[in-house]
Amino acid sequence: MWRPTLPPSSCSGSGTRIWHCCARATPAHHYAHRTDRTPVGAHRAVGRAWPDSATARLLGDVWHVDHVLGVPLPDSTAPVIGCLVCRAGADFADGRLAMAERAQPLPAAVERQRQLLEEWRRVLGPAGAPDERAADCALTPRETTVLLLLTGGLTTDAIGRRLGISVRTVHKHVENIYRELGTRDRVGTVLRAQQLGLGPGPGPP
Repeated sequence: MWRPTLPPSSCSGSGTRIWHCCARATPAHHYAHRTDRTPVGAHRAVGRAWPDSATARLLGDVWHVDHVLGVPLPDSTAPVIGCLVCRAGADFADGRLAMAERAQPLPAAVERQRQLLEEWRRVLGPAGAPDERAADCALTPRETTVLLLLTGGLTTDAIGRRLGISVRTVHKHVENIYRELGTRDRVGTVLRAQQLGLGPGPGPP
């Protein structure tokens, strides 16, 4: 996942150099100047200069790849975030680009889950405590995310749309949550989550 706001300290050595080059010369830079979020390869985005660019040479030397495909999150604006897929040999064909476009909702759903869990940790801190409480209840990160949306009053249909998963999958997660928390319905689950410190407490009367 590329993230233009990622600090250099999160990388080291050649990884830092690759990060800065990718952010400037590959599809990550391409999307910063337009609203279109269709997946595009570096060769198409940069043009004939791509094979001889510093970024292409660095990727070849360190990762032994020749081509980069940008798959941005469909709704990302500023900063634009998404995935960079690398490969050696032939460039990404039209069929691969179409497949990447169909897959775009998947990383978007992962990003929405990340944002929800990040906010959950911020509200329920201190650092590490919410995750430990969820782990004590044997809840996975996805089940924890579904639980957060349940406590927020979202229906199963709305949860599915929010996370990019089917209603059937949501119901399966809800069943697992009920089993792990020892509850039988939504209201009991919300109250149990509050008791365990997995959700915000009730507001003032």
